[in-house]
Amino acid sequence: MTETVQVTAVRDRDLEAILGRFGLVEKMNDGLLDCESCTRVLTWENLGAMLVKKKKLVLYCDLSECIECAAKGGK
Repeated sequence: MTETVQVTAVRDRDLEAILGRFGLVEKMNDGLLDCESCTRVLTWENLGAMLVKKKKLVLYCDLSECIECAAKGGK
């Protein structure tokens, strides 16, 4: 059974915990993560959306077209 949960807002401390579950906090801090849609370097300030696909956390920046891509399930 697959469960889909849509979260509209996340507190900063929760965001770090979510990324931590996937081992991505250090990569985020080091500027090593890119937006899945536009490949812009992600920061804590411009992270706009997240999806879990095939047990992997996929991240999107805060550009409207990238958020829209995430809302449609990603590319």
